[in-house]
Amino acid sequence: MSSGELIELARQLAQSRRWQDAEKILTEVIRQEPGNLAAYQLVAQVYEIQASAVRADTSIPDAADKSNKLIDQAVKTYTEYAGPLALQMGDTATAEEIYRTVLRNERHRYNPQAMLGIARTLRAKGSMEAIDRYKAYVNPRICETGAKDAQAHLELGTLFYERRYLNQAVSTLEKARSLDPENAEILLQLATAYQDTPFRPKALAVAEEAVRKDPGNPAYRSVYAQMLFAQSVSQKAGEVMSEENRRMFEAARTQVDGAVQLARAGVQDGPADMGRLRVLLGCFQAQQRILTAAAGVNPGDVGVVVQLARCRQELAAVQHTLQLHGVLNDLRRAPSAARADRTYLETLADLQLRLQMMREASETCEELLKLDPNNAVAKQILARVAGAGA
Repeated sequence: MSSGELIELARQLAQSRRWQDAEKILTEVIRQEPGNLAAYQLVAQVYEIQASAVRADTSIPDAADKSNKLIDQAVKTYTEYAGPLALQMGDTATAEEIYRTVLRNERHRYNPQAMLGIARTLRAKGSMEAIDRYKAYVNPRICETGAKDAQAHLELGTLFYERRYLNQAVSTLEKARSLDPENAEILLQLATAYQDTPFRPKALAVAEEAVRKDPGNPAYRSVYAQMLFAQSVSQKAGEVMSEENRRMFEAARTQVDGAVQLARAGVQDGPADMGRLRVLLGCFQAQQRILTAAAGVNPGDVGVVVQLARCRQELAAVQHTLQLHGVLNDLRRAPSAARADRTYLETLADLQLRLQMMREASETCEELLKLDPNNAVAKQILARVAGAGA
């Protein structure tokens, strides 16, 4: 039976009050498919159904207490497994339904995980309500756990910044910093907020501190470089760059070059990692802005011209790779019946080869050859994969 059929069987068993049998089936589905959201949801729902039945049965001693324990089990399943999984999958509608279900329960209306979960869900949806939900979670009079949660303060501060509530962003991020002074991500976001406020003089020192705490993070170096660059060109048009500004400008070039090198190395270790590719893209974009300015300051510097040309060339290549990944994701969303289509498999294998996904390309070609034993495209791709591994 397929996982979908097993889940439906478990649902029927639960409705027939065969709760243990239903739970066994769902446990096995989850063991085989740890990312099966429907199975986790049904586990929680089985607990809820069982809780209602127990509470209604006056013959059961301590029925209310036993019912509450079952509800607690349901809430744990929702908040520790189903909700986070739905968010991870980008299924915000299901995540919102899960967390609102928990918060509607009188015993769990201030459940910290559900409060944070609904805030994150609403943020992912772009809802204005997200700010109020985060504020409730970090309010010590409402949720003591949230008041001590540095990550939640970071998320709220970032949300304030994105909505251009800059004073609130700064105060919230400063609170996050006080809760977790060693967190480089908090420091960098605080520096970014400082950059757009009267606290701008603090920005560079805080960004530099973030880089010191996590020197191997190319994104941090890139942001720091852009701050150095922005402050180095702050003089009025026509003014000669001061020595201090020139020093910052050269430091920006050094930092962005280092960011690009780190990001390149990251992509070499994970060429199919979209996150690493996006970081490299951001680093190249920052480098392009800084080198363009450098070419304007020193138009006769051939080295800068060459570096800028190479930067633009690599930037275009990364953009192209990201576009190919987008196409690959489109193909992956095709219905399962597409696996029986020769042209689909040929296109998929070719794309995987272009993205240096050699193992996946080989597997697709083997699948294609089962469908079409003499398929020329599959044979060509397998030969190229073999050549690349030689």
